[in-house]
Amino acid sequence: MERRASGLNFLGRNDEAIALLEEAIPLLERVGDLDRLGIALANQGEAHRVRGDLSAARDFNERGLEVSTRGGNPSQVAFTLVNLAEIELSLGQWEQSRGHLERADEVLATLPSENSAAPYIPLQHGHVLMAQGKWDEADIVLHQGLAAAAQSGDRQALEFGQIALAELEVLRGEPAGAIARLAPLAGREGSYRVQIETILARALLDAGQVVRAEAVIREPVDRARTQGDRLGLADALRVQGMVLRRQGREEEAAPILAEGLGLARELPYPYAEARILEQMGQVEEALAIFRRLGAQKDVERLERGVAASTG
Repeated sequence: MERRASGLNFLGRNDEAIALLEEAIPLLERVGDLDRLGIALANQGEAHRVRGDLSAARDFNERGLEVSTRGGNPSQVAFTLVNLAEIELSLGQWEQSRGHLERADEVLATLPSENSAAPYIPLQHGHVLMAQGKWDEADIVLHQGLAAAAQSGDRQALEFGQIALAELEVLRGEPAGAIARLAPLAGREGSYRVQIETILARALLDAGQVVRAEAVIREPVDRARTQGDRLGLADALRVQGMVLRRQGREEEAAPILAEGLGLARELPYPYAEARILEQMGQVEEALAIFRRLGAQKDVERLERGVAASTG
């Protein structure tokens, strides 16, 4: 049951995974299988994270961390710490996120050889550094993580790394690299499909392929709605709004961006909130959030824009 739920998670069928794990977790507790119980709790946390239930996601992973620590499974301890780091990143607690990753590194350092959790630590660390605007550092650790993922052959880790590097290329004004990286991955079933196609659409927009960007972004928006992926939907709506605005369709873009803003605030997902506010022209509000988060590149970009507009 736990393994089936993991497969459902990977396919984006999170509600089904949650229901199955609600049955499996009490059974695992009853038989005292701490290894499998720790994994089940972490998977339940992941299903809730994608659905946008970030408080529940944190609670399940913290329970999983306690169980895996008690069971003496350092690999699962490290993996659960990475999950917690990802949740804290979405919640805007970026220093806490880095703290979890540092602890995960320390746990894996006690093991005699590489294991399956190893690629995820630098990959998640790269996401944090990228959000903070430390792009050169992010580039280094993301390539380290991607190399480790390639060595292990872990498809999920490979996609996670490609997504992050593609987003970094978009931020650096290199959309062609992001398109080349993500286009071969688009359309494949998997838990990262919404993110892959959202960032691909953004790269196409920046490359001037506006019609293609509009066609691509429809799929992740629809898929995120169908799957209940509220985190992915907040990002996809922002990009869809950007595409419509580029086409001069401001009246169509406005409600889409407003929906994304409401969703980002409800989760809460403050980085997405600030990015949507920027697209809506509410620059001072966006700037205040970027400053609070420590999103240095975003702060610098908006401050330059404000200075230019005031002469």
